[in-house]
Amino acid sequence: AIIEATKKAGMDERAAVVAIATSLQESKLENLGHLGDRNDHDSQGLFQQRPSSGWGTVEQITDPEYSTTAFLEGLQQVEGWQDMPLTKAAQTSRCRHTRSTTPSGKPRPPTSSPSTGPTDPAHR
Repeated sequence: AIIEATKKAGMDERAAVVAIATSLQESKLENLGHLGDRNDHDSQGLFQQRPSSGWGTVEQITDPEYSTTAFLEGLQQVEGWQDMPLTKAAQTSRCRHTRSTTPSGKPRPPTSSPSTGPTDPAHR
């Protein structure tokens, strides 16, 4: 799903590598739902994205195509990501999430808390 979403987004092999490595680190490539007491905040899906951080609804972030597309859109916002070490590109993408629209271009529905950015302690 990650490779297909990367191709669909028109991004190159490096983007797919960053996305796969991120998902491998975050979820061992498993589309994780809520893990109860073991959950890190409200993180879910392949990339352990958080609805409360503006990544989308639970349904969206547990959809592999949506979550990959959202991750890739965050990656594209990182200046110079193509030349960064893999780990830095992955982490910076996850923390620079500031989109106000969904991957399909529709306005993002409001969340219960404001979108967080690079100053969010959860992303340090």
